[in-house]
Amino acid sequence: TGMGFVTGVPLACGVEMLARGQITTRGVLAPEAGAIPIKPFFELLDAEGSLPIWGPSNGIEISRSWDPEAGRRYAAAVERSRERIAR
Repeated sequence: TGMGFVTGVPLACGVEMLARGQITTRGVLAPEAGAIPIKPFFELLDAEGSLPIWGPSNGIEISRSWDPEAGRRYAAAVERSRERIAR
């Protein structure tokens, strides 16, 4: 994959979500600000063929640095990944 695919497809997914009304926050925001609904974004990205798999059960854990439970969820996701690798 080239840089266009890596950057262009996620951008197109965001534009599609904006057109559908799934993104309503206005302005310039950091990705972790929560303006883009995470699950619908990754579902759309997956439908475009960018991700073979996604979600906590498959080793991807999305958290926010200010979330007090983020460290616990991250540690649990790492452990699940190690268990999958060991199988």
